[in-house]
Amino acid sequence: PQHFVSGVGTDIGPSLAQFHGRTYAVWKGMSGDEKIWYACFDGNAWTPQHAVSGVATSFRPAICVFNGLLYMVWKGMDADQRIWYASFNGTSWTAQQQVPGVATSVGATLAVFNGKLYMAWKGMNTDQGIWYSSFNGTSWAPQQHVAGVGTNGEPALATYAGKLYMAWRGANADQTLWYSSFNGTTWAPQHSFAGSSLNGPSLAAYGNKLYMAWKGMNTDEGIWYSTFNGTSWAAQQHISGIATHVGPQLCAL
Repeated sequence: PQHFVSGVGTDIGPSLAQFHGRTYAVWKGMSGDEKIWYACFDGNAWTPQHAVSGVATSFRPAICVFNGLLYMVWKGMDADQRIWYASFNGTSWTAQQQVPGVATSVGATLAVFNGKLYMAWKGMNTDQGIWYSSFNGTSWAPQQHVAGVGTNGEPALATYAGKLYMAWRGANADQTLWYSSFNGTTWAPQHSFAGSSLNGPSLAAYGNKLYMAWKGMNTDEGIWYSTFNGTSWAAQQHISGIATHVGPQLCAL
């Protein structure tokens, strides 16, 4: 059954990750609040929310565990389309740093693959191309463009069966869900998925399958999901009794 996290709110949805045996959530504040907040869940209760000091965003931040730290990336506040990052050791956050030479009009996403932290994002302003970079713990590689694809939302990343998978909704008015995989050198041709969404989807590997979840298309606020076995996607299924105005987020426990 769904449960309500009391005392917190957001207008864009949280991001989730497992860190130090707990589920961490980060989110932008509600309405005009552009502060970034975080809390963690120990399986029984959520801690009080805390603001990450000195940072702000107008979109959803993303988190991922890499090299024993919890990394977070986010678009700047208001018209600032630069991408910023910081890490958390379980006690405190480092000072924010800018990812050099990149920008987005929405949020970025993270996943660990082949010993590096990968980030993918939609371009800035009207650029609907999808870009990516990797971080080795010290520096970010120059951004690269995923050829022949586009989105007007945030893409999703997850590592599954030795490949880095990415899923996204189409560019402009295209609400088709698309996906591709990366072998460390090249991206496979994009493939469409039977589902459609107004927002970007979420990905997570769990057990021996890759899961994708998304909000329905247009005014459909239902949450849908499917699983991928490395060859094909199962028929989409609806999660009864719940709904969202933005995209859901997945996290494997």
